[in-house]
Amino acid sequence: MAELWNAQDMDPTETFKAMMEAYSLGMYDEATEHAENLLAWLNRDGFAPRFNLASGNQAFDITGKLSREICFAACRLIISQNEVGFDPSAPTHSI
Repeated sequence: MAELWNAQDMDPTETFKAMMEAYSLGMYDEATEHAENLLAWLNRDGFAPRFNLASGNQAFDITGKLSREICFAACRLIISQNEVGFDPSAPTHSI
């Protein structure tokens, strides 16, 4: 596990964005480091990141409990896939 962040420096929204960008670019070790840091933050009752989810021509602001649960799921998926090894022949992940 990578050295964890300093809690005073944590911005969960920026960390979530960096995690998703690293994942989409195939930078799995970096994505995993962000996921570990974000999970540690959330497990210490840190506030959840804020992000938008687009569907068609509508965008939804995701906050609160829904944001927390989506974030937990994304972090766990990235960490578990990194543990078993990502398949480089799989299609590129899009965000």
